[in-house]
Amino acid sequence: MKKEKGFPEFLKNKTLAVFDTETTGLNPNFGDRVCEVAVLRWKNGEIVKTFQTLVEPLRPVSPGAFAVNEITPAMLIGKPLFEEVAREVITLLRGAVVVCHNAPFDFKFLIAECQIARVKIPEVKVIDTLALAREHFQFYSNRLGELAKSLGVKVAKEHRALADVKTTLEVFLGLARDLEERGMGDLDRLTNFSVEYTPYLKRRETPVPPEIEEALLNKKLLQLKYISADGEETERLVEPLELITAWDAVYLKAFCRLRKSERHFRLDRIVKAGIFKV
Repeated sequence: MKKEKGFPEFLKNKTLAVFDTETTGLNPNFGDRVCEVAVLRWKNGEIVKTFQTLVEPLRPVSPGAFAVNEITPAMLIGKPLFEEVAREVITLLRGAVVVCHNAPFDFKFLIAECQIARVKIPEVKVIDTLALAREHFQFYSNRLGELAKSLGVKVAKEHRALADVKTTLEVFLGLARDLEERGMGDLDRLTNFSVEYTPYLKRRETPVPPEIEEALLNKKLLQLKYISADGEETERLVEPLELITAWDAVYLKAFCRLRKSERHFRLDRIVKAGIFKV
């Protein structure tokens, strides 16, 4: 992978808006909120504007999220509500190609927050650097910090919004240089995520055990004691993938090492969950 300076020719006169959030947990359907947001606008090799603020989420930062972003309650005292900064965030996204690392995560929170604030999200093209890396490259790890190391990008403080948008920008430029050399220098071709305008439906908040949230956020194995629909109790070692909200319950989607396949575990049937210690 070449690491030459400059920016790809196909990005000339194009405006990028690199976007990131830090949140109190994993899913707005469980009542989680944004607690930090950052947007960076870039054009022709220069950062033309940045915006970053901590946000009062009106709920505690979960232990699992704190383990990642280290945002404390004291840091959020006196900070604005998201509805107070929503229009500025949207203004910075409007008219640009938005770049995110794991865009579905950030946009589900942005959509939820903007609906609470009654602010309309403009139609935007979104490039997800996580999806780009998975589809077109074979890195050892596609986590933002690991991608940055592979591309020779200097990483500042990870898992804080402004630091992550700066890292995401440099990672995208590194990936874009390589893709341009392969004849794939086309923004429309690289757009790999679209904003869904499905109304945000706030369901009854479902508590997520902190051990499960920590395992999801930090890619750790979980030991579960689980009761199946027919009452059978089993011990499972699983690799957690995501939480899924259905109308009847909340499920943990995970790769089960016992069954050697992906399975869905209802949270209300998980009797016990613990981080697997190697």
